[in-house]
Amino acid sequence: MTPVVLESFIWVFRNSSKINLVRYVVLCALIAILALGLGVYFIGYWLEPLISWMIGLVPDTWEGAWVDWTVLIGTWIIRIFLFLLVFRHILAIIYAPLLGYLSEKVENQLASGIDTKIGFFASIWRGVKVNIRLLSKEILFAAPWLFLSFIPIVNIPSSVILFLTTSYYAGISSMDYTMERYHGIVETTEIINKNKRTVTMLGMVQVGMTLIPIVGILIAPPICAAMGAYIYRTKWVKN
Repeated sequence: MTPVVLESFIWVFRNSSKINLVRYVVLCALIAILALGLGVYFIGYWLEPLISWMIGLVPDTWEGAWVDWTVLIGTWIIRIFLFLLVFRHILAIIYAPLLGYLSEKVENQLASGIDTKIGFFASIWRGVKVNIRLLSKEILFAAPWLFLSFIPIVNIPSSVILFLTTSYYAGISSMDYTMERYHGIVETTEIINKNKRTVTMLGMVQVGMTLIPIVGILIAPPICAAMGAYIYRTKWVKN
């Protein structure tokens, strides 16, 4: 963790009461639980027939049974990965107005006189454009490393690269809750490209927190959005 990311992490928890962090965590958790329930239902409803069809193509022999299990396990791993990937970006869109307000609270603790609110629907629309772009890129660059992670010898380095790739795009989402108030998408991309290391480290915190069973995926977005606001206001803006 870079010093600035560690500094932002400590600041957020020290000032959690001032920015009403718990309130945002609870609201995000309720939204995530509802969205997760709907997501699990739809992914099971739409993908189960596809898996059954794929298994039905395999001959009914011992070799075929082994292939059945390989297909079943492989498709479940891929579907879980894609589900979590898509789910994270959908939540990022839904969270946009809420975490935008949180990031503004953080900025107001750091500098007075900040009044750069963005409208509710404008924030949602910005979230749609940004996250569709990020999702398409993440699938393009992460999918090859996901498949390589099943191959012995290369699985360890490919898993590390997969983690870093996912972290980078998660970090961009966390930063955009603040940057949407100041920069267009093109300008935001230019700034992000100049700070890839910090963005990736921020994303590593978010992805790492989501590995905590149950609560991780609920608490990570608001905490990292607040960290992103701190990083932007204290390190990327000349006061």
